Amino acid sequence: MKKRFLTLWLIFNLFSPQYIYAQSGLPQYSLTDEAFRTRLSEYFYNQNNVDVLVPVRLMGNVNKPGLYHVPSQTSMLTLLSISGGPGKNADLDNIKVSSMDGKQNKLSLSQLINTENHFIVQQGDVVYIPDKHVTFDQNTLNAFTVITGIVSLLLTAVLVSEQLKN
Repeated sequence: MKKRFLTLWLIFNLFSPQYIYAQSGLPQYSLTDEAFRTRLSEYFYNQNNVDVLVPVRLMGNVNKPGLYHVPSQTSMLTLLSISGGPGKNADLDNIKVSSMDGKQNKLSLSQLINTENHFIVQQGDVVYIPDKHVTFDQNTLNAFTVITGIVSLLLTAVLVSEQLKN
C-alpha cells in the first residue's frame, strides 16, 4: 500500500501544476514590444522658450534614447536626467561622447558629479552609454531555475524508486 502511495505521489508531483507554472512563468517578449521600447524618438527641452536649442543624440542604455533638442549650455547630467536616466545595466563608467569635429571623450558618472566644470554637450554630439557586461541575465537565471527544479525532481524520483526496491 505504501509503495503504491509513493508511486502515485511521485507521478502526481512529476506532472503537478507547479511544474507547469514554472515553465509558463518565464517572461514572454514579443518583437513589437522590444522594437517599440527601443525605437529612437525626438525630444525638445526648453524651459523658458527663449533658448536656442541644439541637437544632441543620446544612444545606448538609457530609458528614452533619441534625438534631443536642448539649450546650448546643457550639461551632460541634465541631458541624462531629462532622458529618464540610465537603464538598469548601463555602464556609467564608460560614457562615450563623439563631437562633430571628430573628437571623442570618455566620461564616467563619478567624474561628471565630482568636477566643478560640468561637461557641456555641444551641437551635433553623439552620446553613447554602453551596457555592462553581465554574466547572467534574468532570462538565463529563470531557465536555470526551471532546469534545476526538473533535475531535482527526477533525482528524487530515482531515489524513491530505489528505496521502494529495497
